[in-house]
Amino acid sequence: MKTIYPLFYITILEIGKLEIEDGLSIEYKEIINEIIIMIKNILEYLLLSGIDVVLYILRPLYILMIILGIIKYSISGLSPRSRNILSGGILLAIFTEFILPMLLNFLIK
Repeated sequence: MKTIYPLFYITILEIGKLEIEDGLSIEYKEIINEIIIMIKNILEYLLLSGIDVVLYILRPLYILMIILGIIKYSISGLSPRSRNILSGGILLAIFTEFILPMLLNFLIK
């Protein structure tokens, strides 16, 4: 199963593996491990849902910026504003389609 942050995941699981010196230590350990796994699954789901929402917003945004930059360029020539809008849309598209998925694959292993 993929984890969000391996160091965070290892730390959480190490906390769940604490030894309790009484007769119920195995039951405590199992309950703690189940709670930690449930929390980890909820956090992974929330992170992936949040990333989907961000991508849902960014894709139409960079398309709109590129279209507006092209319209502004066709109306007024290559003014600094049309150049900034166009370059911002292209940079946002590169970030959304190439850099963000690479970061996600690096973080979620």
